[in-house]
Amino acid sequence: MTTIHISQDEAKRDLNAVLARLNEDTIVLIEDGSRPVAMLQLPPRPELSFAEKLERLRMREVYPDDTFAEDLDAAIASRREAFDPSVLD
Repeated sequence: MTTIHISQDEAKRDLNAVLARLNEDTIVLIEDGSRPVAMLQLPPRPELSFAEKLERLRMREVYPDDTFAEDLDAAIASRREAFDPSVLD
């Protein structure tokens, strides 16, 4: 992770330029002299649910083989019963 140190005055002058420097591997530390006053970083990417991942896969229509989609649908259908939390005890 890279940390970019900038002054509070620089951040006030051109916040858009500061934000443009952010990426997944960068933190921008805004300082007043040597005292940190704020830290900017991108929020974590939300994890896709299994259903969302499956839908994206289906939208691309790219499958490992011709029956992959049907096999996956059958696997999902076979696990539709309600979860019994007592199995964790």
